[in-house]
Amino acid sequence: MDETLEVLTITSEAPFSQSSIIEDIKGMDPHFFRAALEGNIDPFKEKEILRLCPSLTTKANAKGETLLHIASRYGHSKMDGPNGRTALHGAVICKNKEMMLELLTRTSVNQVDEYGWVPLHLAALHESADLTEELLKYDRDTAYKRDKRGRTALHFATRYGHVFVMGKIIEYCPDCAELVDENGYNALHYTLIEGRKSAARMILNNTSLSNLYNQKDNDGNTPLHHLANSTRDLFDLDRHPLLEAHPRVDTMAFNGQNLTALDVAYHNLREAPSFKAKSLENLVRKLELIGARYSGRITKDDRNKKQDEEASPKLVVETNKKPNGDDNLDQSLDKIRETNMVVAALIATVTFAAGFTMPGGFIQELDRHDKGSPLSQP
Repeated sequence: MDETLEVLTITSEAPFSQSSIIEDIKGMDPHFFRAALEGNIDPFKEKEILRLCPSLTTKANAKGETLLHIASRYGHSKMDGPNGRTALHGAVICKNKEMMLELLTRTSVNQVDEYGWVPLHLAALHESADLTEELLKYDRDTAYKRDKRGRTALHFATRYGHVFVMGKIIEYCPDCAELVDENGYNALHYTLIEGRKSAARMILNNTSLSNLYNQKDNDGNTPLHHLANSTRDLFDLDRHPLLEAHPRVDTMAFNGQNLTALDVAYHNLREAPSFKAKSLENLVRKLELIGARYSGRITKDDRNKKQDEEASPKLVVETNKKPNGDDNLDQSLDKIRETNMVVAALIATVTFAAGFTMPGGFIQELDRHDKGSPLSQP
């Protein structure tokens, strides 16, 4: 028997017209369609073929509907799909606003998948500003939901530069921008991860988000530190909006190593290959123009490449990242310090003696009553 007819025969007693079922089944495996019709996808998930190729459960029919859509339409809105996602997740992924609005009344907007993502995460990921707004209208608290790595939907939107989605989330829930992920990254930190200048500008132009400008991550790095340490888009880096003078950006903030953003940028410049040097020089110059200064941890000699002792400050920076077991470096530094102390002592002794030596010397004769007097004495 033809598989389509088999499904029609099995479902002949269901309260659905055969014409609508024929239309729905086009382009889809009849057995999967039957599972969706009956709300019974779980048995198929146990089959080896689905374990090896779970994308089959997201295959759409001729109308662009997945199994989750069909299951929802026939009353099985709570059925789980791939990755623990509900029909509502599926509607958001497919950007089907009509289906999503229908499901909102029957499915929890805060139901998470196996990654901890609620539907709003997926709306932000897929740059669906209109779906984002509808989800927030239904429940603003969904903007505060974090996934297993501590990321909110706003983190997703800023990382990928989805400015309109960012605008909707900030409009409905401005204080959710205060939330950070497992690394302590806020939304402005995330704009630096992928070099999203438009997203960064949007945040910097919104003074209600000024708490993000100097917020430190788990390592004490502000967004400006991340910019100074960035290796992305180096040829366009000096035009980043964070490098425009902003009264609320602290250019002298210290990270966990007591280094400023300028310290970080200059160290990267010293270590950079020649083809990156010009861009990093521009970055250092821009940081100086907006008021960034060196912390003092990196010495003055370290900022002057023409000094003969250029190697010494390099050791100062690298000792913070010394690998385990690097005893030879410690021994070398100890010997250098000991030698410097001996030389310094000799110089001090000679200088001290010279300060007390009279021109011409002293009277040395034993029988003179003025023995020890300066020869220059009249």
